[in-house]
Amino acid sequence: MQWQDVYRPYYKGIQLYVKFQLGANGQVVVSFKER
Repeated sequence: MQWQDVYRPYYKGIQLYVKFQLGANGQVVVSFKER
């Protein structure tokens, strides 16, 4: 099972979608987009 955590913060009035994942080799992957 892969670890992940999701945040939905606001920045300058825009909601963001930020996801942190732990990759297969232990690397941290950060994905984000504007909602």
